[in-house]
Amino acid sequence: MVEASPGTVFDEVDNPGNWDAWSPWITRDTNIQPSRSGPYSGVGAKVTWTSPDSDIVSQTITRSEPYTRIETQLDLAEMGKPTADWIFESTDTGERVTVTFHGTARGPLGAYFAFTMDDRIGPAYELGLRRLKEQAEAADHGDPIFDIEEWTDADLQP
Repeated sequence: MVEASPGTVFDEVDNPGNWDAWSPWITRDTNIQPSRSGPYSGVGAKVTWTSPDSDIVSQTITRSEPYTRIETQLDLAEMGKPTADWIFESTDTGERVTVTFHGTARGPLGAYFAFTMDDRIGPAYELGLRRLKEQAEAADHGDPIFDIEEWTDADLQP
């Protein structure tokens, strides 16, 4: 349970610029270089990770229903394009966040990944949810008060 406002919890996931603070993948590979494109948040917001230690991977928000649901599609190269569904539920004690991961395995590597998926990524998603909780509770800033339409990493350069 996340003890933060619905807007804060939702914004942590709906804005790929926030993911570095709680994503378990960043700490697993310290050589990861994220690159963001598309809208600042919501549908079309995208982050691409490059690293000498792994394939280029990207994740794009494909559905964004404020305070209730976010769907993302991952592009895992030869392993396929699974989706992750983030469900947000307000309760008397805070926000319940549930993540489900589903897709179709492709090729021998994809079949292996599908067979071992829960053991391989389950703990990582659990770590990510714990970090999301910590981040949202520390940054509880309420509902977003503005929206930036579109940005790229080039916009952030001095």
